[in-house]
Amino acid sequence: MNPVILKIIFWLSIGLVAYAYFGYPLVLRMLSPVLGFKPRRDESYTPTVSLLILAYNEEKSIAARLENALELDYPRDKLEIIVVSNGSTDRTDEIVRSYAGRGVKLLSYKEPGKTRAQNLAVPHAKGWIVVFSDANSSYRKDAIRKLVRNFADSRVGLVCGRSSYTVSSENAVGRGEGLYWEYDAILKLLESRLGACLVADGSIFAFRKKLYEPIDENLTEDFVLPIRILNKGYRNLFEPEAVATEKAVEKGREGFAIKSRIIVQGSRAFFSVLSEVSLRRLLVIFEMVSHKLLRWLAGIPLTAALVSNVFLLQDKWYFALFVLQVAFYLCAVLGILLEKAGVKMKVLFIPYYFCLVNAAALTGVVKMLFGAKAPTWQKAESTR
Repeated sequence: MNPVILKIIFWLSIGLVAYAYFGYPLVLRMLSPVLGFKPRRDESYTPTVSLLILAYNEEKSIAARLENALELDYPRDKLEIIVVSNGSTDRTDEIVRSYAGRGVKLLSYKEPGKTRAQNLAVPHAKGWIVVFSDANSSYRKDAIRKLVRNFADSRVGLVCGRSSYTVSSENAVGRGEGLYWEYDAILKLLESRLGACLVADGSIFAFRKKLYEPIDENLTEDFVLPIRILNKGYRNLFEPEAVATEKAVEKGREGFAIKSRIIVQGSRAFFSVLSEVSLRRLLVIFEMVSHKLLRWLAGIPLTAALVSNVFLLQDKWYFALFVLQVAFYLCAVLGILLEKAGVKMKVLFIPYYFCLVNAAALTGVVKMLFGAKAPTWQKAESTR
């Protein structure tokens, strides 16, 4: 192949990956002074809130989650706590019923399906604001207050909180998972400055009940709902002071499988909801492509950069770039081998986790294109 074409492929591939991870945040930062949104927050604003805790076979964690919910710093007469148990076959329902005397409600459905459960449960919520939560997360006491203070501004339709992930061991996957979500929080913050936070965090986000519409059971609510609300002309915000804590995934194989499943569902949701977005919402379309699509497909330009580089090795500069790429991927492979051997090496967690995420993302997209569907319900610890 013509060396000029090969160089174009190489630099275009590198450029796409660089834009997806570094250029997009920079563009958001540049847009902030022009399209910036400044919401009106009111610390004393306390509307009625319905906290919906989604649960599937959570007998080991549901009691702790309910104790945490009952200790939240929010007027008790304005906070409705509902556990939505869908298809649980263990003691989840029994444990939740034991909290009825403390005001906890149970909605129990026979057939499993997280999105289906949400569609059925939201109409039963009495609060003006609905908060979606997972059964394995724990909220800081002021989390609800921090979320709802933003709804004092009538232009705000959805507010996403921040998940803080605990790591029990200093392995590559656990550290990489934490770093990944810190990066994701930065993106949310930059998008929020435009009033257009694109993706919610399934373990902690709130929205105006009146804006909820039933979502296809094969799609994810934390992606579809925010985009639909943006499309209605409302603003979505990221509230970093509203914090939920949960345990991070720490095994490579488990992390790969989880992310692949999430992206099967997420990519299906992407193409489904894209057709709903008005062409007037150019910012939303721009964010969808930059934040999600390009990162999901990053494995393609990464592969193209490596392959095209092979045919340019006669040039010393391209030879050096090839060596750097190979060294990076060898570090990732070494990270896998050391993890299996139980050896911890902090320096390897970035290449290892970067490769794991991009391989899982591309696998998920390919599975979606071949008709794969994510399971109707994954336990909370298996959906992050």
